Amino acid sequence: GEKPSNPVVFGAIDALGNLKPEEAFVPLFIAINLGYRNRFIKKAEIALGRWTGDPADGCVDIILHDQDVTFQQKALEYTISSSMNTESKNKVAKTAISHSFSYTGAAGSELYTKYVKMRNDAARLLGDIKSQDEELPSLLKKKLEYDKDLESKEKV
Repeated sequence: GEKPSNPVVFGAIDALGNLKPEEAFVPLFIAINLGYRNRFIKKAEIALGRWTGDPADGCVDIILHDQDVTFQQKALEYTISSSMNTESKNKVAKTAISHSFSYTGAAGSELYTKYVKMRNDAARLLGDIKSQDEELPSLLKKKLEYDKDLESKEKV
């Protein structure tokens, strides 16, 4: 289809920020990260700043449902740098690690590298927040086994 005009994009960003629907986080987040001009990014950041929902839910949604691993990584990076509470950061990091296990492509590929980075960044975040989650030991054990398995396939 046709690319929407600048006033339409600007108005949509503004409306999402003003209405504050639960579903607003993902489109605002994507607008910030799509490479629009700075004024659109700033408008989306302001709108997102007015959003009152839990950003962890939006980040989890992006990690689980966006087909582009770059956006998944950006959602994790947003979490890392945000002022989300420990519980929310824990939720996003665990989701990122678990989701990264779904990668079944070739070791050494660009996609492989992105998933490894996401998994490692999420594990680092869990350490940084000193997560006490009872599922953490088994999740990190699975991560180590998964990484070791992928590394052995990469060397073949």
